[in-house]
Amino acid sequence: MTWLAGAVVTGVALGMVATALLGVAAPEHLRRFLRGFASSARAHYLEMLVRVIAGAAFITYSPEMTPQDIFRLFGWIIVLTSAALLLVPWQWHRRFADIVIPVVVRHLPLYALVSLALAAFIVYGMMAPLS
Repeated sequence: MTWLAGAVVTGVALGMVATALLGVAAPEHLRRFLRGFASSARAHYLEMLVRVIAGAAFITYSPEMTPQDIFRLFGWIIVLTSAALLLVPWQWHRRFADIVIPVVVRHLPLYALVSLALAAFIVYGMMAPLS
């Protein structure tokens, strides 16, 4: 089970690197992707499923990471916020996205940089116990 959680955490880091690269190389593709968040009930529930899986992976794999408490907390934040979003109508998530996504799109280079930094922190967290 731990190896599967590690694979999911690795996938999250790779996704964040891809986000950063898209933000620089193909910003319009990233803008289109971001605008798809909570665009329908299906998109909302799919996003929540992916978030719960990712959060559970961080919780499960955190003992193998450094600093483990930070990554465990990160996982719980993802799981709990996803659970909260599952308890409200998906249209509320859509309204929130309508407010937040234009701000993110306006600051896309910063968003890409933060995604890359977070990916680097995740990779460091996975590799630090090996040294």
